[in-house]
This record gives sequence, C-alpha cells and structure tokens, in this order.
Amino acid sequence: MTHEHNDGLAAEYVLGTLEGDGRRRFAEALARDPELQALVEEWQHRLQGLEPGSSEVEPSAGLWDKINAALDGAAASLPNSVTLRGDEGEWETLAEGVEKKLLYFDTAARSESYLLRIAPGTLLPSHDHSSAEECLVMEGTFDIGDIHLAAGDFHAIDAGTTHPDAFSEHGAVIYVRGELREATG
Repeated sequence: MTHEHNDGLAAEYVLGTLEGDGRRRFAEALARDPELQALVEEWQHRLQGLEPGSSEVEPSAGLWDKINAALDGAAASLPNSVTLRGDEGEWETLAEGVEKKLLYFDTAARSESYLLRIAPGTLLPSHDHSSAEECLVMEGTFDIGDIHLAAGDFHAIDAGTTHPDAFSEHGAVIYVRGELREATG
C-alpha cells in the first residue's frame, strides 16, 4: 500500500477511529513493520498536545478565517467525492520501471483505483488475480501475452485468472481498478 494510505491508517489508529477488523489487521502489520511503527510515532507526537488535560494552546491569528475559507471551498465541491488533479498525488516505485499513483481506495468495496507508469522495455511477470481487475491504457502501448493494447484500449480480467507476462516496449500509463491490497509487514 502507498505511504499516503499507510499514513491515513496510522492517523486513524492513533485517534482510535480505526475499528474492527481494520484495526486488528493494522495492529498485526504494525508489530512487524518499522515504517508503520514510525508513522504511528509521528502521529502520536503530532497529537500529543490534544490529550485531555493538556495545556490549552492559543490559535494563531487568522486561523478561523483559514478554516472558514477551507470549509467554504469544501462546500462548493461535490460531497462524498474525491478530486485529484493531474499534478497531485505521489508516484510510488513498485519495481524497477514500474510506478504507482494511488487515486482512490474504497475499503468497503475492497477496491482501489490507481495509475501505473511503466518505463519503456519493462516486463511485468505473470500473476494471479483473486478478484476482477480493469485497466485502460491512457498513454503508450502495453502487451498482455499476445493482446496488444494502445492508448484508449480497455482490458478486464476475472477473479481466479492468471495474467500472462505483460510488456511495454515504448512505455505506458495505465489506469487500473482492482482489489485493495492491505498493508502488510
């Protein structure tokens, strides 16, 4: 999972808003993952002044104006939605020549949407799918086995299917929607 997703889970864990199986799975991963441990420590440090009984802090001048402006902007957007601009988000290296930019994750549906950026000459090895996955080539070309996909082409694979090796000769950017992969240690 991406750093942004793990950071959000760490915040929820520290605040006590991560509940049920999600909290249990996070705690199990936390016991084995130094990166998650560091994120939890960062959130504990950030929030330490908010504990009951801690001394009160006077907000900076203009803070309420900034909050109200942000709320006004949020009210103008579509509720229960996410907008991510093209220059926003982080590219995470998954393997040599393969980067992922998380766009959205839906824990209730156990799915995520992301972009894959594949460098020219990159081979993605064959892999199994435990759930359905959809992809749309946005830029470049991408071959999945003997299926050649170019910009604008769509491909979907059912759960329980194995993808053959995939290759991008000239590089590609692909939109993918599929199974949410939980943070693991």
